[in-house]
Amino acid sequence: PKSVKAPILSPITSPIGFTYFFALTSKSTSLMELRSYADWEMKNKLLSVPGVASVLVYGGDLKQYQILINPEKLKQYNVTLNQVREAAELANVIVGGGYLLESDKEYLIRGIGKIKSIEDLGDSAITQNNGVPVYLKDVANVKLGAAFKRSYGSVNGKDAVYVVVNKQPWVNTVKLAKKIELALDDLKKTLPEDVKITKTFNQADFVNVSIN
Repeated sequence: PKSVKAPILSPITSPIGFTYFFALTSKSTSLMELRSYADWEMKNKLLSVPGVASVLVYGGDLKQYQILINPEKLKQYNVTLNQVREAAELANVIVGGGYLLESDKEYLIRGIGKIKSIEDLGDSAITQNNGVPVYLKDVANVKLGAAFKRSYGSVNGKDAVYVVVNKQPWVNTVKLAKKIELALDDLKKTLPEDVKITKTFNQADFVNVSIN
């Protein structure tokens, strides 16, 4: 339509997109719990703030479901590495099963096989020998662990989880920073008492500085 302006191609973040940095530290809450909270709670909350382009999380321990295989157990149960991999992949799936028509109603059918605990993963069957099932826990140590570290964070000499908020192009920096701080105020109410949020950078502080 004539009323629609020509499209403009631009980056998803501003050239000076680094808007707000803060760190999470704690005396008793583990770095794994801090990282999980930042990834799944704080990140989604901050992404919902109008004007935020991206939220990056660094440091801490990234939680993994780990299957540490015992080669001797593989030989003992006559199981291959590929069988273990396939069993792990199939242990956490949701599949469609079509639908069921009943009178004037229609029901969707799904096969839900989501893992809810580390025990569920360990109890996943790999194969069977002479009618006896072989489970993941029979050939491996199945546990929660930290992924290989690819980033580190610290504040005031203490290990921390770092969160970096980037803004969209043409967004007012000062107004966005205030919105971010309001969102953080809400998030603080849900944090464990021992978790501390430390602001390390706010671009709006520099925007407000006048040079004579």
